[in-house]
Amino acid sequence: MNPEITNFLRAILTGDMTLKSIREKAFDLIESSLTSIPKTIAISKGEARAIIPVATLDEICRLAREGKKIAAIKLLRDSTSPAWGLKDSKDFVDAL
Repeated sequence: MNPEITNFLRAILTGDMTLKSIREKAFDLIESSLTSIPKTIAISKGEARAIIPVATLDEICRLAREGKKIAAIKLLRDSTSPAWGLKDSKDFVDAL
């Protein structure tokens, strides 16, 4: 467990914090956890593997949902170049 959370829980249990300070600290912990969301993601299809930005994967999924599969495949190929070829990219987009 995160040491900061452990210390926070310990302070609550020992009565070292006021209700106001508990609330403030809880909001701080939530805010800091939101900024630690991964910015990249590992993807794979068969033997093909790559790490791409989460925003790029979101865009690929959006394009595929809108029926713009060629644009999605092109974006995926550009994002994973030179690792993924046309077949790997097409198979990945088709599986979405």
